[in-house]
Amino acid sequence: GQHVALPPPPRVGAPGVEWCRYYLTHDTFELVNVAPSVARGRQAARTQRLARAMQWCAEFVTAAAVSGDDSVEVPLRIFSALQDLSVASTPRFIFTVSEALAALPSLRRLALTETLVSDDGAKALGKAAAASSARLERLDVAYAALSDDGWAMVTRILRWAPSLRSLGHLSLVGCALEDSACAEVCRALQFQESLWHLDLSNNRITAHGVQGGVA
Repeated sequence: GQHVALPPPPRVGAPGVEWCRYYLTHDTFELVNVAPSVARGRQAARTQRLARAMQWCAEFVTAAAVSGDDSVEVPLRIFSALQDLSVASTPRFIFTVSEALAALPSLRRLALTETLVSDDGAKALGKAAAASSARLERLDVAYAALSDDGWAMVTRILRWAPSLRSLGHLSLVGCALEDSACAEVCRALQFQESLWHLDLSNNRITAHGVQGGVA
């Protein structure tokens, strides 16, 4: 195939962010260009190199996106300046997010799409939200798949978690919410004085459910 030239190292004395960009570009290139036939051990070594490169730029990263169950396991805890995190179609990553929340005091926006799909995941997220010093301003949960017990945990998070006291935007789109769950969510939100936007579209909610929530 066509040869792709990697950028040369920055000049001596260049700002740290330039060195971070160089290491990430170099190690990411090696990671994604490993052929499928390469031994698993070698692939693991490449992944470790990428993790080390991430540590170089951790203090500069304020936004991150993770997508797909085959995505590299990202060491979220090192990104202490992270403000915006989006996770899509990666159910197993909910536990990584939960474990990292305590180390992400600057996090303000969290989006979970097709990721919160188990009651165990909801429980882990609930414990983390209760202990986190972050102050989330926006929470987007789309296409979650939880039982009644799982939604009960979500409502407890909304009602009591200190990390959600500044929540202004909440989206629960396409989560198969029915009237009873909607009513519980709405009652929990009575404690959210900063909330100004609520999106419950594409659920199984009738007018009766909405009235029960606001009554």
